[in-house]
Amino acid sequence: MRVTDARAEAALDAHWRWAAGGTAVAVLLLAALPTPSPSAQFVVLAVGVALLGFPHGALDPLVASIGGALRSPARLAVFLASYLGLAGLAFALWLTAPGVALAAFLVYSGVHFGLGDVDAYGSNPPRALRLARVVVHGAAPILHPVAAYPAEAAELFGILAGAEATRVQALVESAAPVALGAWIALAVASYAWPACWPGRRQEWRGAGELALLVAAFWVAPPLVSFSIYFCVWHSVRHFVAVDRAVQGVFSLRAVVVGLAVLAGTLLLLGGGHLSAGLSGNATDVVRTVFVALACLTPPHMLVTSMLGRVERQGAAGA
Repeated sequence: MRVTDARAEAALDAHWRWAAGGTAVAVLLLAALPTPSPSAQFVVLAVGVALLGFPHGALDPLVASIGGALRSPARLAVFLASYLGLAGLAFALWLTAPGVALAAFLVYSGVHFGLGDVDAYGSNPPRALRLARVVVHGAAPILHPVAAYPAEAAELFGILAGAEATRVQALVESAAPVALGAWIALAVASYAWPACWPGRRQEWRGAGELALLVAAFWVAPPLVSFSIYFCVWHSVRHFVAVDRAVQGVFSLRAVVVGLAVLAGTLLLLGGGHLSAGLSGNATDVVRTVFVALACLTPPHMLVTSMLGRVERQGAAGA
């Protein structure tokens, strides 16, 4: 999602400063203080996802409307069928093959995160360099927490996929040393050369963001570091991109649509959680939150591709 106009660029600048400062402070505190208890980690995740994580996806209908998906009943039907169909297929996969669903979730989440991070600042690198950075940024929130906290990652995978998670965990852990080496080499190749050029603010911001997040992934337990990345960086940046596209993410229309979709999503989550016979303990709620994110990410990626198309058209017409 390339954001290029002056107002959005100023918003991105402000976001980068407070997100980077907040992440740096969190890293220092987490390094100095005892590891947060599981209940504290759960609270951080629940609050962050409730306030920023789910709301950033609640604007999908608004993005679809500016992307032309709601201009006619036929287009609306296609959009709804695609959106709900992708979410339904993901949910069916979790019910029938949770291990495969977990592996797929890790892959497509990495793609989604990488595209969002790399395209955010409009640096527009050559295609091969952009692809390398998508891999580097997208793999970071998955590879580093697993390598830094294998026991905690194994527990989280087990919560999500039960006994089938052991195969995914074994594969990830066995590949981690080689993957880390490859990741470091690719990260250096992606940023060392352009970042040496003076005045390239986008390059320095991308490299600085990556360094801060890697520090967070190694210092903070996975639930906390995921909350920092997903809520503070990924979700807020999406708000900025949508704000530019719709000319005001806090307009009455945007707020009404977002709140309505968010309320419906939370009701569905609550209904699904209760119908599955899950309790209110942290383990069951974490499972519901992550499976919901896993099911909503594929259709959300469909909408962000629309947003990217709108952004490119706006940049071409500027």
